[in-house]
This record gives sequence, structure tokens and C-alpha cells, in this order.
Amino acid sequence: MANKTVAAPVAAVKALTIPEIEDQIWKLEGVRVVLRLPRQLASTHPGGYDWERASNHDACVAHIADRLKRVFGQRVQFVIVRGDGKIIDVDVDGNRTSAALSTIRNRHKPAVTRKPKKSAKA
Repeated sequence: MANKTVAAPVAAVKALTIPEIEDQIWKLEGVRVVLRLPRQLASTHPGGYDWERASNHDACVAHIADRLKRVFGQRVQFVIVRGDGKIIDVDVDGNRTSAALSTIRNRHKPAVTRKPKKSAKA
């Protein structure tokens, strides 16, 4: 009898959920993005938003839009939520994409809280 080699089973790559992809974007880019994707589209990209480096400080929202289009296709829809809660709605034609990422990122920085001064006892 001839020896038969059996290939080891290939582990299936678990597709990320849309909230997991949004979290990837938050951790890398420092901006909150809400994706409007069908689950099927997200599942066809198991790596999600797999860019290694964040967008430049002086880039605008159009840069994020271009990155998302490269991953999910030209019809990807999303909004960006600023730290103050204002929503920047970005349509598929690229309108409203001139907002600077630095401005949006700065709105997500936590407020500095100061400790109250200790009162001097007389």
C-alpha cells in the first residue's frame, strides 16, 4: 500500500463584525466611524480595516474615505462622530470630506481635570 499524505485542516479565519471593524478604526485612526455595511460585505474582508499606520495628522476625512473604499468598495457608506457628538455624514460621492482629522481627533481628547487645592489650615 502506498502512503497517503493527508493535509492538515486549514483553520477558518473568523470574519470580524462591523463593531469590531469600527473599533479597529478607532484604535488606529483616533476617530469614531460608524459603518453602514451589509454584514455580508464585512464578512468578505476578514482582516477588516487592516492598515498598519494611522493617517497623517494633516489629512482630511477624504483620506479615511479612500481607505475604506479600498477595503470595502466604492459604495461604502459611513459617518464620523466627533467627540462633541456632532455627526459628519460622508456620502458615497465624497462630499463633506474636507474636515481635518486633526480637528476631529482633538475633539476626542479627554478634558483635563484639575484637583482642588487643599485649603491651608490657620
